[in-house]
Amino acid sequence: MKYFYHFFLFLSVNCFAQTVTEKYNSLMRRYEYFDNRGNMTGYKQYNTLLNQWEYYDSTGNSNGYQIQQPQSNINLDVVQKTLGSKQSKYNANLQRIKDEIQQSTMYIYACSKSKGYSYEEGKRSVTEFDVSYVDKIRYGKYDLSYDTVTNDLIAFLSKGALKIACDNFKDCN
Repeated sequence: MKYFYHFFLFLSVNCFAQTVTEKYNSLMRRYEYFDNRGNMTGYKQYNTLLNQWEYYDSTGNSNGYQIQQPQSNINLDVVQKTLGSKQSKYNANLQRIKDEIQQSTMYIYACSKSKGYSYEEGKRSVTEFDVSYVDKIRYGKYDLSYDTVTNDLIAFLSKGALKIACDNFKDCN
């Protein structure tokens, strides 16, 4: 019986013996693992970007984060067609707004001339239109790829030109 206890004690000590030691290396900011002979077998380091521990063994194999080529499941042809469509819509709507600004400016000059005002009065009114209405569109952040936004801005410019003509030249229609 005495031999049985010694055998059991010997077996339990050998089965649960420590084979690896973990030590923190404050200089490298990582945990290093050593075998029972004092040889470093690997280390682990915390990746704050990915919020995970990464283990590297001393043979150079890593079980941590590995840099790979990015894989994309985006269909670039569809993206290119969509962006091209939005850009062409934006360009067309921008041209519509430029045309409306030109027409509004011509309308203000025509009203000043028809009511007998000088060219200088017409130019002052166009400057007022530019400052009060055109600058709000020029410095605003509008997505001109949508027709509804463009139509609202054109209506804003048109009503602005009518208001300036009415206020300055008494040409209220």
